[in-house]
Amino acid sequence: MTAYFHTPSVVVNVGQPLDLRNSITLLNNALEHINSRKSGFVLEYVKRFVVSVLRYRPLHGSTYIPTPAFLASKRFIVNIHNGYSKCFLWSVLSALHEPEINKERLSNYTSYESALDMSGINYPVETKQIHLFEKQNPTISINVLSFEPDTKSFTVEYLSPERDRQHHINLLLLEDTTKHHYVRVTNMSRLVAHRSKHNGVTHVCNSCLHPFSDPTTHETHIPFCLQHPPQQV
Repeated sequence: MTAYFHTPSVVVNVGQPLDLRNSITLLNNALEHINSRKSGFVLEYVKRFVVSVLRYRPLHGSTYIPTPAFLASKRFIVNIHNGYSKCFLWSVLSALHEPEINKERLSNYTSYESALDMSGINYPVETKQIHLFEKQNPTISINVLSFEPDTKSFTVEYLSPERDRQHHINLLLLEDTTKHHYVRVTNMSRLVAHRSKHNGVTHVCNSCLHPFSDPTTHETHIPFCLQHPPQQV
């Protein structure tokens, strides 16, 4: 018989060299698992061995990227004009200390820079660091989406496990050829308005991004949706 085994994907970079010994151990463990079920399986030879290599691009914010026209026309994005790598910080502060005018102006938020606990978090902020940010800032929860310009669709990159915090903030990652940039979503209903025929305000599930015209239906939906990983229906 022919059996198929595989090992999980691993990140390889300057600080994390490829660990071939671990990969071999995982393959041997998979073989032993087959034998533990009394199959009498004996490895005769390896017929085919494939190594797949993909470029790894961790999602994180970097420097300023203009808001795409499709999103800008909906008027629900706050895109802070900055030339640094702190777009995550400025976007969060724009929700906590929102001015009435000139919301994209960096000078509105620099005086609040030390108000958030960013210890241990590197800039530019990667999505995998957000759980640490939430732990250190217990009144704030963050969701992160990414935007696909070709299909005008969105993907949930990080869904906060925190449900009842004082401040909930939705961020959107814009992508350029070499960088990503965090902006803040001020209105989730406008974000997904093109996915619904409903003309009024909708209530959007943060996990599947489905818009509901009825708030009761939305609340009923959430516990069932959260049983599954975040995904766009």
